[in-house]
Amino acid sequence: MERAKYDTFDDLDHTRVQGKATWAWQVGNLWSGNLGYDYERRLRSFNQDQTPEKDMRTGKKGFLDAGYQIHPDLQLIAGITLSDVSFQERENLDRDANSGRFEFQYRNTRNTRVGLRAEYTDNDLNDQDVAGISISNDYKETEISGLFYWEGSAKSNLAARFGYTTQSYDDLDDRDYNGTTGSLTFQWLVTEKTTIDFSTWRDTSTLFDEVTTYVLSQGVSIRPSWSVTPVITVSAEGSYENDDFKGENDIRTALGGQRRDDDTWKGRISARWDPRDYISLSIGYERTDRDSSIELNDFDDKQADARVQVNF
Repeated sequence: MERAKYDTFDDLDHTRVQGKATWAWQVGNLWSGNLGYDYERRLRSFNQDQTPEKDMRTGKKGFLDAGYQIHPDLQLIAGITLSDVSFQERENLDRDANSGRFEFQYRNTRNTRVGLRAEYTDNDLNDQDVAGISISNDYKETEISGLFYWEGSAKSNLAARFGYTTQSYDDLDDRDYNGTTGSLTFQWLVTEKTTIDFSTWRDTSTLFDEVTTYVLSQGVSIRPSWSVTPVITVSAEGSYENDDFKGENDIRTALGGQRRDDDTWKGRISARWDPRDYISLSIGYERTDRDSSIELNDFDDKQADARVQVNF
């Protein structure tokens, strides 16, 4: 639980609640999986709507997956996820999503993994009024992906996903998406004290469920980390992301509006001190700049934070 208090807009004061419970189960030597539930209640961000109103977002998600070891090197995995998201004020963003996935995975003795994943999601949203006409925002999403994980050495590993995603809307099929998606992450232990993580991605996104359609997000990030001493670590992060609002841009232009395309740059530096195994103290500074094709959506954000964490 976290309590946030605002100096100027005190009507936005709120308590954030987040919890997760997972049961990792196993039957014999061949069957294993996870059964769990996620809950989160937090204030909707102001990234997509700058109106200073207290709009609490509540997310609930239940999940079950099961894996069957058909061979020492081969495994079949299947899972289902049921989720519900609701907003206190902007009910047009409410949605239910039911998804199922199936995965075939090969792993050798060197921990190299190759897999094929198929995932289908049925998204149910509230209807939307467009120029006096009720439009359904419901859509189906299918993704077929190849998965690859490789430990090149004791000091590096590579994880990649490359696939093809389709999104099909019940109404206004100009919003449909058909295209490649994927991600790649490379981790390199440069020295015993220094690591660098590099990531790049191309995926469809609902921006934390704050748009009724989707954006095509593409970006890169780099995260170096240096263990100055056994108890002090200094980290940094730099990222760039482009969000193309493909799901709504055709509607915007048809109604005489402007297409939206956002470029977001983010940088962060932090330091952590672990004086004991059970306690951690950290400080950090972060800056975010967004440059949008619609000037009203530009912003820059600066944050400084200090945290104390106790583990027990």
